Amino acid sequence: MKSIVFAILTSLLAGYGLASYFEANRNKGLTHVVGNFEDMDATLARFHVSSPVDTTKAGKIEVIGGSEYNFGTMKIGGKGKHAFLFKNVGDAPADVWFIRSSCKCTVGRFQRATLGPGDETEVELEWVLEGAAPEFAQTATIGTTAPLQEEIGLTIRGKIGQSHVFDPPGILIADKISTEDLVFEGKVYCLEQTPMTFDDAVVANSVVSDKIFCAINEIRALTPEESMLYPEAKSVLEYKVTVQKGIGATSLNTNIVFRNSRNNNEEPALLPISGRIVTPVRIIAGSDYSEDRKVLRLGIARSSEGLKKSLLMAVSTKEFPDAEISFKEIQPQEFAGKINVTVGNPTIRGTSKIYPVTIEIPPGIEPVERNGSSSKDFAQVVFNTRMENSPTEMVFIQFRITE
Repeated sequence: MKSIVFAILTSLLAGYGLASYFEANRNKGLTHVVGNFEDMDATLARFHVSSPVDTTKAGKIEVIGGSEYNFGTMKIGGKGKHAFLFKNVGDAPADVWFIRSSCKCTVGRFQRATLGPGDETEVELEWVLEGAAPEFAQTATIGTTAPLQEEIGLTIRGKIGQSHVFDPPGILIADKISTEDLVFEGKVYCLEQTPMTFDDAVVANSVVSDKIFCAINEIRALTPEESMLYPEAKSVLEYKVTVQKGIGATSLNTNIVFRNSRNNNEEPALLPISGRIVTPVRIIAGSDYSEDRKVLRLGIARSSEGLKKSLLMAVSTKEFPDAEISFKEIQPQEFAGKINVTVGNPTIRGTSKIYPVTIEIPPGIEPVERNGSSSKDFAQVVFNTRMENSPTEMVFIQFRITE
């Protein structure tokens, strides 16, 4: 019986202790507040108790113009960059910072910025086109403190391919006699978002560069008809190529190089030009003569031996009855009087007038090297023809004289 009474008393005391604890903690921090208060905010302010935080104001980041940029088409290995404009359109400050990017797309000149309401900052992405895939897509991730915008993804995408398209794709000259100028016209279409900067065009082959010229017009926007033909093109440039008369017989297999003359680091565009220019004068020689390059190989000899080669120059009497071949000069002038050129009397064979020609380097000339691989390394023999549209004919000679 005593045990039962003791248990009841123990339970009552425990319950009273718990009740006292909860009552004391319920009023903790307000131990001096007595009575009833209708203005609870004022009462809390008196006792330095904070009101709930105002969450109605917050920063909000907007990427002006969109978070994805399509650069169109670029060549493999090409480099590009684009600046995304970040603006805080909210009513409280917000931070933005760089988190990560894919391996071929990097952030330039940006790490972190704090934007007040209405403030802007640029996030510039730079990329290099690598790989053989036809499509290119790379990303970057930007962190923010704006609510519900922990991360903002930026995307760069486009195509890997030609950056420029020529129409027509090349210039073909089919056995034209160089008695009049030949004119070819075409267009260059730019497939890149970055505007074309070509302001010059030159012929890659120095042998014919003084007889082939390319004039280019100002870069302009596409017409509706051009946009239908090349929907990916962003701009167009018109050009005119002139192959001048009197170029001399030669085979063409070179390029016209469209370039930015103010920036040698910019990638040029190449327009192929090929074919064959023939003249009224045909040069007939053995295996030592390259008709494509118009080079006669005299060979290598000692100064005491000298060198000598012969060739024939034929003219059609049917088309050019008044043509007459004669020696004019040696270039460069340092070889004047040191290389002898003899043009013999012509013979008539069928409809051709054929002149025998001998080119001789007599013994005694001092050692000299004209045995390179380009026209500037050769000597040049120039002949008169008396033909109005092809007044001269030339042959390059390649040789070496040793001691």
